[in-house]
Amino acid sequence: MTAQRREPGRYLDTLAYHCTPELVGDDVVYLRHLTTETQSLWKDLDQTCQQRYGNESAQAPYSIATTVLSVLTGGYVHFEPGGPQPFLASREPIDEKLLCRVFTLTHGLAQGTAIHEIDLRQAPQVAQAIAETPEIQVHLADHIRRQAGTQPIAPNWVFRTITWGLAQKLAGDWKVRDGLTIPLRADVTGQGCCVVA
Repeated sequence: MTAQRREPGRYLDTLAYHCTPELVGDDVVYLRHLTTETQSLWKDLDQTCQQRYGNESAQAPYSIATTVLSVLTGGYVHFEPGGPQPFLASREPIDEKLLCRVFTLTHGLAQGTAIHEIDLRQAPQVAQAIAETPEIQVHLADHIRRQAGTQPIAPNWVFRTITWGLAQKLAGDWKVRDGLTIPLRADVTGQGCCVVA
């Protein structure tokens, strides 16, 4: 391998790790598989947003929900309402009542309702459906075990969530060379990567 010629500056080289059950350890996520009915309710909200903004590519702003839930649960939440396997995943369990309120808020804001006018006690059907979706605790290592030397076939939520625990494990001071230490901290945006502290 030849050294790259770079402009003077600060760089951080990265290294990829082979993700094994041993590396993942006892890491778990809390997962809610959305039903087709719930997914349909979310699509209706998307269509409402498309009409409201006059833009076919507009989506319901679910980042409102994931941001609020990330702050309240410790930083790691992912919501994927579309696709063949829609889900909500988090690093910590999420209370059903809290979940309903957060998606009620999201729904109201998506509809253009002023935040002070949103009644959290009057949950729309989509918020109730998401909150009532059963939450299961899942051990990530179970989904990346190889069968007879083949690559594991894992659902999309595994790839979205497996880095969360790994980022926590990698956070800290790393000695790289010649006594140089680089402090890494887990990313707080929920992407599950480490950044220079």
